[in-house]
Parts: sequence; C-alpha cells; structure tokens
Amino acid sequence: SMNVPSLKVLDAIGFDAAINRSAALLGITDPEQKRRTFPRVYPMALGVISISPVRMARAFSIFANEGREVTPIAIRTVEDRNGRVIIDLERDQRQKERQRGSAIQVISPQTAFVMTGLLKKTVQIGTLGGQAHKFVFTDENGKRYYIAAAGKTGTTQNWSDAWTVGFTPYYTTAIWFGFDKPGNSLGLNTTGATLAGPVWGDFMREVHKGLPAKEFRRPESGVVDITVCSRSGQLLTSSCNQGAVTLTFLSKYRPGEYCTYHRGGGMNTGLDSLRETFGSFDTRETATNLKLPTLDLDILDAPPTQDTGTTTLQNETGNEIKLPQLDDMELPTYNPLTE
Repeated sequence: SMNVPSLKVLDAIGFDAAINRSAALLGITDPEQKRRTFPRVYPMALGVISISPVRMARAFSIFANEGREVTPIAIRTVEDRNGRVIIDLERDQRQKERQRGSAIQVISPQTAFVMTGLLKKTVQIGTLGGQAHKFVFTDENGKRYYIAAAGKTGTTQNWSDAWTVGFTPYYTTAIWFGFDKPGNSLGLNTTGATLAGPVWGDFMREVHKGLPAKEFRRPESGVVDITVCSRSGQLLTSSCNQGAVTLTFLSKYRPGEYCTYHRGGGMNTGLDSLRETFGSFDTRETATNLKLPTLDLDILDAPPTQDTGTTTLQNETGNEIKLPQLDDMELPTYNPLTE
C-alpha cells in the first residue's frame, strides 16, 4: 500500500501504455469510453477512476488465468420445467474463447505470474495477512493443506470506498463497500483491509471448502526467482543486514546489480568491502601484511600550560608533555532557550 511506486511506474511507461493495459484488463474497448474513464493525470495511478466490482473481478481473474481473457457472465444455463438445459451460456462462451486462439491472451503468462507473486505477498505479509488462515483446510485424514491466494485492498479518499479484490486458482472475488451518492464517508479509518478484507476472507473460505490444495501454475520459461535485499531490491551482498526477500522476476528484467544502498551508504566494511571492490583474494595473507599506523608525539604542538591540575606524560624520546586535568577545564554549555 505504497502510492509513490505506482506514480513512478506511470511516469516511466507513460499514459498511453498505462491506459491501454488497464483498459484491456478491465474489458473497456470503446475508444470514447476509454477517454471518459481514464483522465490523463498522474492521480490516475492511485485509482481515481470509477470502475464496477465486476470489471475489477475480471481484471484480477486474468492474473489467475495465466494472462488469458475472462468474460464475466451473469447466467450460466437456462433450464426448462423438467430440468433440461435448453441454453448453456457458459459452454457457448468457452467455445468462443477457444475459437479466438492466441488473441485471448491479454498479457503474457510470465507477466501474469509475476503480478500474482506480488499480490500473494498481500495475503502473506500485507494488508490481507489477517485472512491467510482462512485458506488453510484439513482433509479427511486430518492433514492440513493450503490453497494459494492473492489479492489487494484499497481505500479511497475520505474513506468513501473500501475494496478487496482477490483470487485463488479456483475463484476470483471482488468486495466493495460504499454509497450510491459520492461524497459520503464510511467512517474514519474504515479501510479495505478492516471492512472489505474480512468479508472477502469469510466468503472465499466457504466457497473453497472441500477443494484440494492448489498453487498457481508457473510458466515453463521466462521467469526466475531471485533473493534480493529487501531494502534496495538489488542482489544481496554480505553487508545487507536489513532482511532479504525472494521475488519472481521476468528473466529479461532480472536484477543485475549488487546492493548499492548498503555498499554505497558506508555500511559495507572490512574484508567484505574489499572483496566486492577487488574480487577474491587471500584473506590470511592480507591480514598478515596489514600494519596499523603509529603516532609520533614529537610532531604534536605543545599543549597549553595551566596553573592548576596538570598531568605529566613522557614520550618514547624522553620529552615531557603536560596535559590539563579534565576536571579543571571549562566545557561549553548549551541552553536550548537561548540558542
């Protein structure tokens, strides 16, 4: 739930790329509707547009569906009085999707998998972390298992809307709380995590009861898991002491630089720093040849003499040096009221 990275992404890719990708995920194809929906202003990156829950569910379903288009339908079948199916809308929709072939791919399977990995973190350690236990089930043998889940919470200005949209390999669910009339507030600190999140978790737990354990399908190529510094997002060094995290990257965009935050920030010290600068070397030989600097007291200026309290030292050439006693020295004072 950090806004600045979203703005940086929009600034990097530009409005055209951001609008075209968002419209494709949401199922908005009409050029005039795209123009009305997406204002070309930077707050667009934070979600200032109005979108229905069913469109949000469709967008997140594409992540779960390996980047393929998902078309929401309200009626699956129509039966006669005897229970005979006379219209099978779901079957017809599946046939249309198969006929489209590769055109059904909205985003690549690799991009969908990376996005799913990011959204899994929300359930594991983020704003939906309190719902993670609702995806733990027990089979008939008493063995516990987990169904993978991913999602995102959202809260609009003045706590007017509270969102949670999340998915598993089985289902996608969008939960929205708000008012028909804009401008009303749900109440101070009423957020997507505190209001919509628990409802989403309870509903998803019910619809997944009895389903076997399942993970999101990983593409056979094009993605790689790399452990990086959790502070910089770059490759780990021996001085990265603020945690590490394993993330999924597109292979062509994998991080290639070692952490500059800890190395460049002066936190990388000792032989480890030398290794990263000069490569591998014999640490025993280096330690043997290292010599500490020595201080020649003869080159120091003579200290000021004091009438009271002096300490006499003798250097290695026999010269005497007199130093004032600390108790007899005047120290500066600090008055926060006047300084």
